[in-house]
Amino acid sequence: MIRAVIVCALSLVSPATLPAQAPAVPVQDKAKKEIAARAPAFRLGTARFSNFGKVFAVAFSPDGKQLATGSWDGHVSIWDLANRKPMREWNAHKQPIRALAYSPDGAFLATASVDRQVRLWDAKTGADDNALVWKRNDYPTFLQFDPNGQWLCGAGWSGVVVWDLASRKVLHQADGQLGEHRPSFVAGAGQLRWSQQQYDFDSRSMELSYHELDVKTGRRVRKAWGENQPIGTFLVAFAPSGKFIRVRLNELFTGAPPSLRERRLLQADKLDDVPEVAFSPGERLLALHRGDRHIWIIESATGQIRARLEQGEVGTNSLTFSPDGKLLACGDLDRTTLVWRVAELPKPQKLSKEELQALWKDLNALDGAKAHRAIEMLAANPDDSLPLLSESLSPAPPVDAKQVHKLIEDLASEQFAVRNQAHAELEKLNDAAVPFLKKSLETTQPLEIRRRLEALLEKTSSWWDTQWPTLRALETLEWIDTPQARAIFERLAAGDPARRLTQEAQAALKRMRNQPLP
Repeated sequence: MIRAVIVCALSLVSPATLPAQAPAVPVQDKAKKEIAARAPAFRLGTARFSNFGKVFAVAFSPDGKQLATGSWDGHVSIWDLANRKPMREWNAHKQPIRALAYSPDGAFLATASVDRQVRLWDAKTGADDNALVWKRNDYPTFLQFDPNGQWLCGAGWSGVVVWDLASRKVLHQADGQLGEHRPSFVAGAGQLRWSQQQYDFDSRSMELSYHELDVKTGRRVRKAWGENQPIGTFLVAFAPSGKFIRVRLNELFTGAPPSLRERRLLQADKLDDVPEVAFSPGERLLALHRGDRHIWIIESATGQIRARLEQGEVGTNSLTFSPDGKLLACGDLDRTTLVWRVAELPKPQKLSKEELQALWKDLNALDGAKAHRAIEMLAANPDDSLPLLSESLSPAPPVDAKQVHKLIEDLASEQFAVRNQAHAELEKLNDAAVPFLKKSLETTQPLEIRRRLEALLEKTSSWWDTQWPTLRALETLEWIDTPQARAIFERLAAGDPARRLTQEAQAALKRMRNQPLP
């Protein structure tokens, strides 16, 4: 009886309105060329003027109201997105700018250049604040502040540098061939993650390794990614949650530490060219530019291509989402910066009951392009869609901690049937079991029990990726962004704080309030 109550209480959506979830999410093998490409919503600057040179770096301010661009001739421009005009411009470097980053509070803008300098600027005035030491043989190609604004990470082909922003001094350095990918601070954990690659041209293979640095203690963990990989394999990017995107020849994979196990996300032509990628806030979407004059918007959970954006020739390290995830910007080699709306909402109209049911069916279809159009139409007509969304989404309830602890204890039972039953019941708890499993793994356990706990943790941690209809419903609410939509998010955010649905609702509220994510 208790087990039945737990399983029923863990349902995130009403079975009367959403279809049953498939046990496994298939991915499409080829990019869908028939998806119509969308033109940019607007362009910052002109080919004759405004950016002074090819744009190779862009960064949104934390409030999403401004966009900084760095050009080939060393100029920085700050654009007001409301009127699409430059607010200030200055010559930051004598050589091309390769990376830009705003501090989490928006007070500083960091720039990195081919001149092997990393500088901090007052984001409001453009005044030179300080230069940071970069004593390496190459130049930095990537910058990122940690979510708390205590450290700044710079990365180039030869390694990683971490600066302490209070003292402006180098805190840590790590050598190694990084390639064209982005390290990332783990949100709220004080850790930095990246990968390194070492080529062996004799065997036509390479070694890919995973690295994690505890910035406070300096403790560094290195883990081999697996057997030697064929040349054409490289890691593209880490996300703040730890999720990574990796390319192996013409296939795109996603995974997450600590197991580094992967699943194929997409297979397409020419992915062996180093693509430019960006995760959306919340990591529901991935923007991928692979050099074919188009940008794909890919759904992280399903691998489906949701939209295709028409674009010129993108500059490296210039593809980025706005803090609310609704805009996507990248620099163009024609000296302008292009900005798209991730979703183009049509004009509102009165939806019939049949039209609403058809859109709801499309929202839950595997086809990414069809679901994307459904999100746009439902978001454009909140009077019709909000009642359905409100009815379908319920706060995640807490579980009985005593019952969960009892199930974990039963994993060590001398009776095989009891162990298997406990394992099955813990699997059914999905993400609700994650904090209990993690805590149990922190204690000394027999090898068999540890293996069971690790297998359960991997299974329950990845369960949320199968809830793509729920993710799409949340995305629709975020696009609506009315007091009624926020009230639904506030109700969901009051659920069990350890549950993923609760955390997704809390993060969405912060984005809608233009607050920096923790």
